[in-house]
Amino acid sequence: STPLLLQLFLVYFALPKLLLFVHIDINHFSRLFFVILAFTLHTGAYLSEIIRAGYQSVDYRQIEAGLSIGLTYPRILKEIILPQALRNSIPNLTTQIIELVKDTSLAFTIGIIDMMGQVKLIIGNNYGLGMLEVYIVISVVYWLIALIIQGVFTIIDKRAQKPYQI
Repeated sequence: STPLLLQLFLVYFALPKLLLFVHIDINHFSRLFFVILAFTLHTGAYLSEIIRAGYQSVDYRQIEAGLSIGLTYPRILKEIILPQALRNSIPNLTTQIIELVKDTSLAFTIGIIDMMGQVKLIIGNNYGLGMLEVYIVISVVYWLIALIIQGVFTIIDKRAQKPYQI
């Protein structure tokens, strides 16, 4: 329940100092390692909630039906519950993945040059000239990436909604 930027700073600045107390030195690790770790922890929490909600959206009678025909719980989970839970989770997964792509712009705060980092470098090299045009272009790039992700997940969702045929 803290902002991703704060989590990124804590992982990048505080984690190495905390680990030094137990004689583990990670100060020489790449900045990309810290970005990936912070994004993984942040996004993992949201994804676990999305999957949990999808799991809970499947009616308990599905489990009872599987048990009544003699399936084991792992098999019920694999063949009945998870396919339905993932299908129910696709819209929320789409939103979370788009959000993750947009959040990559925060990596510039610890020195990773991503798309927004390149924008800031271009504007800095041009002494602020053409700032509006550069921001408009990067907005369009982010929008196109979001549209592509949305399109891919729309196709996945349509395929997942088709009835299962033997």
